[in-house]
Amino acid sequence: MTSPVKDKGVAKSLEAKLTTRPDANDLVDRNILKDDPSTALSPNLQAAKQALVFHQTQDKLQSRLERRPEKQNLFDRNILHDSKAAPQLLAAQECLERARLADSLGHKLERRPEPDDLVERGVLKGNPTDGHGTAAALQDAQAQLEKAMATDKLHHKLERRPEPSDLVERGVLRGDPTDEHSTAAALQDAQAQLEKAMATDKLHHKLERRPEPSDLVERGVLRGDPTDEHSTAAALQDAQ
Repeated sequence: MTSPVKDKGVAKSLEAKLTTRPDANDLVDRNILKDDPSTALSPNLQAAKQALVFHQTQDKLQSRLERRPEKQNLFDRNILHDSKAAPQLLAAQECLERARLADSLGHKLERRPEPDDLVERGVLKGNPTDGHGTAAALQDAQAQLEKAMATDKLHHKLERRPEPSDLVERGVLRGDPTDEHSTAAALQDAQAQLEKAMATDKLHHKLERRPEPSDLVERGVLRGDPTDEHSTAAALQDAQ
């Protein structure tokens, strides 16, 4: 039999522990108890529930592992770094690389030309000071669209152009259009204009150098008074 004194000591110790024991909700929050004691299931149902949750988590994890990207893909996307440096030095290495790139970018930005200079060189289009101008990211697309539209318009015109033989009949082209040695169609109009300009210029030079009527009378080329409108024209006098 235990002594009454010893029993009193055990009772006090047990009472002290009971007063400091955690609350049931606290045990649930710390994952010591699995369910709220007020809605606790039977032990068999709790075990089945835990097994179900475990399998669901395992299946979800397996699905994510199957969809994870390859290691090389992570290298290509710059998520993993192909570095042989120790893990504790990798962060410092990345920080140094970012600083180097930022410094290089800063130097390039300092040397970049002004927008007005880019407009003069045809790199930028429109007024760079106009807030409503075309965004830089859209300028290349706009240029490509304009080029495609011009090409399409040219194709339509080429499809509707008349045949060379028809142009020869209408006097637009000269020579035999089937003759590979004839003047190219694109140059024929320029050639005709040049010939006309040369003939006009030659005539002007001759008119500038022609003698005065009085000089022609003195040389016996013209007869009579050249100021007399009733005198016989030189062309008729020679025929007589």
